[in-house]
Amino acid sequence: MMRTVGFVVVWAVAGASMAAPPVCTTHFFDWYELDGPAALEVKQKQWTYRIDWGWLGIAADEIGRSVHYYEAQCRKIREAGFDGIHYEWHGNPLKAQFRQALERTGLGVAMFYDMQIRFGARKGFLTPTEEFARRFVDDVVGFYRPIPRRLWLRDREGRLPIVVYGYNFDTGVTDPTAWDRFYRAIVSGVEEALGEQVIFHWTDTGLPQQLYAFQHFPEIASFTFNEAGRQTQVNARSVTFVVHYDDLGVSFARGGRRKRRWIRNDVRYLQESLWLALHTNPDLVFNYGWNELYEGEHLLPDALWGSWRYEVASAMIRRIKTDAKADLPRVLVIADDLLPAIDGASPEQAAVLRREMALLARLRALVPRADVVLPGTHAEWSDYDAVFSLNVRKDPSEEKRLAACDRPVVYANPDPWAATPLRRLFTATRGAQRVLPPAGSANEYVVASRRVDVDLGRYPLLEYRAKNSPGSLFHIRFTALDAGGKELPAWHETAPTDDCSTGGRWLAGREDVAQIARRATGRDVRRLAAIDVILDDLAENGRFTLDLDYLRLVSPDGHVGWEEQFESIRGWSVRASFQGRAGADRRFGFDALQEDGCSVGRLRLEAVLSERPVDGVDESTLAVEPLDDVRVLAAAETPRGRVPLLLARGRCYWLNTYTPSDACWEALLQELWDLPLSRGVMFRSFSHAVTADGLTSDRQQAVTIIQEEPLPVDRVRLVAPPELDKPLPHTLPAAARHQLRVLRGERSEIPCPDPGSDPPAVTLFPGEVVEVLTHR
Repeated sequence: MMRTVGFVVVWAVAGASMAAPPVCTTHFFDWYELDGPAALEVKQKQWTYRIDWGWLGIAADEIGRSVHYYEAQCRKIREAGFDGIHYEWHGNPLKAQFRQALERTGLGVAMFYDMQIRFGARKGFLTPTEEFARRFVDDVVGFYRPIPRRLWLRDREGRLPIVVYGYNFDTGVTDPTAWDRFYRAIVSGVEEALGEQVIFHWTDTGLPQQLYAFQHFPEIASFTFNEAGRQTQVNARSVTFVVHYDDLGVSFARGGRRKRRWIRNDVRYLQESLWLALHTNPDLVFNYGWNELYEGEHLLPDALWGSWRYEVASAMIRRIKTDAKADLPRVLVIADDLLPAIDGASPEQAAVLRREMALLARLRALVPRADVVLPGTHAEWSDYDAVFSLNVRKDPSEEKRLAACDRPVVYANPDPWAATPLRRLFTATRGAQRVLPPAGSANEYVVASRRVDVDLGRYPLLEYRAKNSPGSLFHIRFTALDAGGKELPAWHETAPTDDCSTGGRWLAGREDVAQIARRATGRDVRRLAAIDVILDDLAENGRFTLDLDYLRLVSPDGHVGWEEQFESIRGWSVRASFQGRAGADRRFGFDALQEDGCSVGRLRLEAVLSERPVDGVDESTLAVEPLDDVRVLAAAETPRGRVPLLLARGRCYWLNTYTPSDACWEALLQELWDLPLSRGVMFRSFSHAVTADGLTSDRQQAVTIIQEEPLPVDRVRLVAPPELDKPLPHTLPAAARHQLRVLRGERSEIPCPDPGSDPPAVTLFPGEVVEVLTHR
């Protein structure tokens, strides 16, 4: 597919919006407090880049300590065009110096509620109880009360735009009534206490418990913390942009605990974020972030990027404030009330409903000006350019309206026995068979568990020696007992015993289990009750193993309280995420064996994503025979023969899948509006990972309506991190012509672009810094 750059929208759309510009914010971290140059040098080793504090006129002994430290930054933030900041809060008190700086500059402030840090990333901490709702309300109210009301940042609707960073939902609670009470309590509790309307922009987890909030509460909107993350179209009212990411500072390469360094520096993320903001005019444009130095995500000048990141962010914000308008086709999407639907569904029905839920997230990049409503809402369809009826459970009166609709209708109906008016437009087949059995999860894993009884006060340290095959991860997780004897999950996903990889070589480790358990449970637990060792696939298909030489819990002076040397696997149990599926027992196991004269416990996993024959076929796909006058716009060859996936009759389209292929989307969207499409990166991972084994890249792209908007600057800086072990291609910015200027590196001239690169790219050696001068 050709790369489309900065097209002008010229089609007529229903209800094109010229509303006030979005509120634009940057994420501010108050994490640093230093007393001089020596402390700065120590801290600098944990930061990805060397910051130019002189640009702000800030001395080393002012960092986190003086009013000037905060005031200088607030003024620069305002000069960049931001309306205010989202202040990172996880229980940390707002310093008096910070509040004085806000007073002096008049910069608005909103809460970034970091629940993951606040509650120690404990599994399932986000639970729909009255007690937790009170805690939530108390935290939000407690943040705002010390700040003068005139400095509370408001969006164009007069609401307090609060970002909620919380992922660990209690998935064991599936009762919609409990979640309804919880969401109602936090919205009304905060609004009544503060006397203000609020909107919670909440990081999207892809869970039905959270989707219930997006579907039922306009005050709770889907949000993504970074532009490679998930954001369902359901109540999406924000756009996020990140001026590149590199967490070198907290990775293994700098002695940090992260065993994988992530680098995301493709310029298309910026260009696509800018385009999405310009053409949807969201309520909030959020920048992550102003000064996240550990993860190399900041707008402060540094030794490699100079002031370019500040300059490009400022130019983007000013362009958005001037030119943003909602001028894309407006779409009404009808979707099931997914939490109650899944809660009462059979496993086969739940699999189809989860596909529908995933489709709603995919729509963010395809129809980003869509309103998602429940069946029977009876919205005024004349306000929309098309109607997507995607719900499994149909409303009879709504089906009649759809059949008479004067707008294009995109229809899904995975019920084999349905005989609705729209279904009869396409086929006479009833009792159609499903093409595929329910597919398993793309992520598969196997767990070996062992009960133990160990005093963590005496033996807090876990020692282990392990080796896992490439393409997999392993985790060592724990269950502890509290003072009352209740078992508690005593692990968290950022623990040093999670997401481990040895790259196929033996690795010995030593970690503090007592500390992990304290952070996970929020209390001082004394006894360990169980250990789980998990082998987790990264690749969707393949054979993977985890070998364990030993596990032992020891005291700080080396005395052993418990040990497993795997001479046998007696006392261990094993289970798999795909247990119960046909042939599952042959695909996993746990055995004791001898390797190089040593006893080893081997956990094995054969990962199989599914037997899906081709892209675009899923559990909702039916083997149907189209009527003679029906056009088949996309189809798939399957063991059951050729199966239509996208059918058309007049201005109606039947989507016979919830996971359409790129070819299917191309056919549908070009039929509807003849829009330019491209292969984009937004909401996908086009990134690089560095481990002890070297550099690997993940290059996910997909068809999208989102285009590459040329950045409103005349130069784009590209930086190849100096610590890499191989050259790295960099996508060139959207521009008619490019001229390359070398700023750092041994080569004085660099070929540009790389021959045959698609999209056009230039390969830089480690440590090279260039600027691409753009001409249009």
